Amino acid sequence: MFNFMRHPSVTTLRLRALVMFALIALLGFGVRSANAQQGTGNIIGVVKDSTGAAVVGATVDIENVDRQDIIHLTTNDSGFYNSPPLVLGSNYKVTVKHAGFQTSVLTGVAVTVGARVEADADLKVGGVDSAVTVEAAQASTLDTTSATLGAVIGEKSIQELPLNGRNAIALTTLTPGVRVNTTVAQSGFANRGTNLSAISINGSPTGSNSYILDGQSNLSTTTGEIAVNPNVDSIQEFKVQSGVFSAQYGFTLGGVVNLASRTGTNQFHGSLYEFLRNDIFNARNYFATVGSVSKPVLRYNQFGGAIGGPILHDKAFFFGNFETYRFIQAFPQFLSVPTAAFRAGDFSQLQDSNGNFIPLYNPYTTVATTVGGSTVYTRQRYNNNQVTNLDPVSVAYQNAFYPLPNITPATIGQQRTNTNNYQFNNRGISNMYNALGRVDYHLGSNDTVFARFAYYSNYTNGGTGGGTYYPNPVIANRYDTYTAKELLVGDTHVFSSSLINDLRLSIERQEFPFQAASAGQNYPQKLGLPSNVPNFAIPTVGNGLPASNQTIGYRAYTLPEVTDTVTKIIRRHSLAFGFDWRYNAGANLQRNAPSGTFSFAAGLTNDPSGAAPAAGTVNSGNTYATFLAGAVSAASITTNTGELDRAFSFSAFVQDDWQATDRLTMNLGLRWDYQQQPFEQNNGYSNFNPTLTSGGFTGIMQYANTGGVGRNFVPESYKDFGPRVGFAYKATADGKTVVRGGIGIYYPLFFNSIYTGQVNGFSATTTTYNPNVTNNPAFQFKNGFPTNPLQPIGAAFGPLGFLGQGVGYQDPTQWKSPMSQQFTLSAERQIPYDVVLQATYVGNHGVHLPAGGYNLNSLNPTNFGLGRTALQSQVTNPYAGQISGSFGAPTITRAQSLLPFPYYGAVTTYNPHNGNLHADYLELSAQRQARSGLTVLFGYTMGKLLDDSANSPLAYLNGLAANNGYQNVYNRRAEYSLDPSDVSQRATVSALYDLPFGRGQKFSTHNGFTDRVIGGFQFNVIGVFQTGTPLTITGANAYTATRPNYTPGQKVAIANQSPTKWFNTYAFQNPTDYTFGNVPRTLPHVRGPGTENFDLSIFKTTEITERFKLQLRAEAFNVLNHANFGLPNTTFAANTNTLVNGNGVSAGCTVTGADASGTPNAGTGNCNTSSSFGTITSAADGRSLQLAAKLIF
Repeated sequence: MFNFMRHPSVTTLRLRALVMFALIALLGFGVRSANAQQGTGNIIGVVKDSTGAAVVGATVDIENVDRQDIIHLTTNDSGFYNSPPLVLGSNYKVTVKHAGFQTSVLTGVAVTVGARVEADADLKVGGVDSAVTVEAAQASTLDTTSATLGAVIGEKSIQELPLNGRNAIALTTLTPGVRVNTTVAQSGFANRGTNLSAISINGSPTGSNSYILDGQSNLSTTTGEIAVNPNVDSIQEFKVQSGVFSAQYGFTLGGVVNLASRTGTNQFHGSLYEFLRNDIFNARNYFATVGSVSKPVLRYNQFGGAIGGPILHDKAFFFGNFETYRFIQAFPQFLSVPTAAFRAGDFSQLQDSNGNFIPLYNPYTTVATTVGGSTVYTRQRYNNNQVTNLDPVSVAYQNAFYPLPNITPATIGQQRTNTNNYQFNNRGISNMYNALGRVDYHLGSNDTVFARFAYYSNYTNGGTGGGTYYPNPVIANRYDTYTAKELLVGDTHVFSSSLINDLRLSIERQEFPFQAASAGQNYPQKLGLPSNVPNFAIPTVGNGLPASNQTIGYRAYTLPEVTDTVTKIIRRHSLAFGFDWRYNAGANLQRNAPSGTFSFAAGLTNDPSGAAPAAGTVNSGNTYATFLAGAVSAASITTNTGELDRAFSFSAFVQDDWQATDRLTMNLGLRWDYQQQPFEQNNGYSNFNPTLTSGGFTGIMQYANTGGVGRNFVPESYKDFGPRVGFAYKATADGKTVVRGGIGIYYPLFFNSIYTGQVNGFSATTTTYNPNVTNNPAFQFKNGFPTNPLQPIGAAFGPLGFLGQGVGYQDPTQWKSPMSQQFTLSAERQIPYDVVLQATYVGNHGVHLPAGGYNLNSLNPTNFGLGRTALQSQVTNPYAGQISGSFGAPTITRAQSLLPFPYYGAVTTYNPHNGNLHADYLELSAQRQARSGLTVLFGYTMGKLLDDSANSPLAYLNGLAANNGYQNVYNRRAEYSLDPSDVSQRATVSALYDLPFGRGQKFSTHNGFTDRVIGGFQFNVIGVFQTGTPLTITGANAYTATRPNYTPGQKVAIANQSPTKWFNTYAFQNPTDYTFGNVPRTLPHVRGPGTENFDLSIFKTTEITERFKLQLRAEAFNVLNHANFGLPNTTFAANTNTLVNGNGVSAGCTVTGADASGTPNAGTGNCNTSSSFGTITSAADGRSLQLAAKLIF
């Protein structure tokens, strides 16, 4: 199809995107229109005389004092004015003049991101030469003009709050209604923003929010994460906009994270800095305090600088920032490796953790005989448990990659099973480069242009984070390099006081090449495998030891975007209308286990006869023994040549911010989104059709642009209208109490990993190898694949080309546009000391959301009554000889024959749009702007999030995708429960306090030296408190159930929770075979551990000269060293049910013992058998310190 790694199609993609971008840019500049309020703010106001009458034709001059540039406006016939988009800043001056009236001057006006700041003027009779000056601090700080929710996080907070990882978007979680869906950071270091992008805003799925930088998209649409993660010193401020916001913003189910970059002024300003960490400053992790495990080695240096200033005084300005970090961390790890005896095939000491002997049987000696009408299988036992028929490839594999044990396991059980008998340090390396540059230029009093370039690059060796890797870097590491670049040009033109235009053009590019360390070294050939096993990397084996990362791939994404808005002032109406055009071009090649996956089941070395094992023995077999014998139980390989996904989107909107009265402002908007359903550039999508027939088979494959099929398989949507209705009402005459609210409808971005089509047969073709005879190996490892892997030949596979394989299905009947309806009502009050209190209700109702996939080829529960014996018995296969592999065997199980499509494997319905969510929240906040050196922001959220298996592009983080499928695909509504990431209560507090000591402060000695010593101290803190998330219990040994049953009479919650037992493990029992467990998708009354975390920083700023200051910092994260535990193990396991009348019947779980607190600790029957079930073995980092020095000028 194409050779992706040589990038010819990527070059074509880049050229086409640039040509398209240039054409749109030329057309856009010809239109010269606008996009107000994106990455900027506005000043609005009404000018009246002393009688309350509108003053028409008054001159309004808005001056940015730091830049000394002035915008001249005139009030209309309603006395109303509205500025063009303004650069953010806290030092604006608004001067109002009219003949016969005194001049009104309002100073210190702060313009924040996305805000419409009111600056009304009441003119008094007199001469214009006399002026009345008012400080803006005396004006209301309430948002009196918009229904939008969210707090502005300003430059001081961004740069000075203690940020674990110095990642500014982490501060989004200080806003009520926002929670991060990953645990407390384990490393605390900045990355490209993946984890911190996994936020939920008012219950929205992760990866469904919009990120904007300087007015244009800053989103990696393929994953839903931030594209360029700007560093702390390059951001002016940002705001999380949620609830009911302008129709100008879209492509979200939750909210918009609106960031604005810093700009230059008439004064040069900047900084140089370095931050460092070392493990000697850090406390041990909670679980590393036992035994001799040392602290992880840590070396971290983050350094950079920023500078901004004038190019031409009052006319042109620049700002630039560059930052990098070097990060090395080594995690002590325990792993399990085979002993010298095992490596030689000597399993004479093989036993389980209880000391029971495990006899082994030769997998190549399986014989089937008929006894009493039933088939019985037998095998020959290995003499003295010596595996003598060692496979040469398996031996070469272990000799190349597995070291010998170097420690004695800690417990008797581990010693018996040779578990955790090897210790080493897993070394992770990560390097980052981050830069941003911006130039602003005033062409004249009515024209402003700016250009901004942002760059981010991150390299990691894949060892970061402490995965279960072996010390051999060839088998352990994957090398990743992520690079993102953005170029943005904006033009703002003021035609008149009532007509303002803005244009933004941008292009975004991301590249992500990644490959296993073993790539290109011909390891399959070196190990002795035949040529039909590709030489991409090390083959992936399932032999009971941790698997290695052998992924090779490349991803790229290009997004040109044009946004265009016109703002027209008509009386008290501020009308904005415009469009947003984007062209999404994605390239994806991911070869997971490109040299194949080979499984070695323990069951191939056990006794298959079903006879009861002898006393003191267990009939489990052993996976490593199976591996050494080379007996492959199943294998698969996916041949992947890459895909080029494409789609464009066009949005149009109109927004009317109507100041209906002096107290009431209405926000009325309507947005229409058209998003082309993604297609593959070379018609490389395929899809299963469950209703069509061919050759006597119902259910066939269809291929894009073939046989009357279009370029994709899901319907286009032309009805995605999103109305917005909001209001802001000043409830009291003093203007200090405001009631706000409204309703809005939103649609997410479609172009990402959960919306693109399936590529079976084209860029990705999977070949599976299963045994042709029951209880026999599929083949021997040394012989390689029995047949050559299928190659992607696309439509040439034909309608039946995937018989005997698993297939993917995008159900066009379940592909309506996902939609979120949000409702808000809030009350705000400004009280003394500039404190603003707010109480808000937020409701979020989502429908047609992408849900977890399910297997359409599942056994209908109406057949469950047949029982285990009947369903697992062999019956004549009506498709014998018509399909290769086990699907064409002479006999198949009755369960297989009763499937909707018995001649296929899993028919996976990918991300059907049938998910629903409902969230209700009470959100409280208290905010105090800087006053007397103190800034405080407090937030509290209480509520509930219910859904039925919603999915998202970032759901894989921290196991969020766990249990997002369906237990019973025939009753999907039964999955409705608390969302696995629901947080019922969350409180945050942040504060910055400049101590009042030293020169110019309340407490001063008026002695220069003494004031320097005692002055310049600052304390900053962030506190986070939240409840845990609901637990998802999975696992059952009952053929169909994916969850257990509750044990009657047993409560799940226990009185004394601890890491060794978080809940009552005897409250669950195995279901009877062919039934579904009655435990819900999430437990309603037991949650995982909550979070309690305080971060603290202490600054000392010393003035060196009038323009230079030296700031020394000490920052402590988790300063109280509180143990924030991870989630408990929630995987239930049980013994096989007892066969009664042809079906496996659960004996239930009978509690036979309890500890001193009454918590059960013993039981009989089909209780849980996993010792790790209900235990916690991980915790976030303990206290860690960071030191820094910063030269500020």
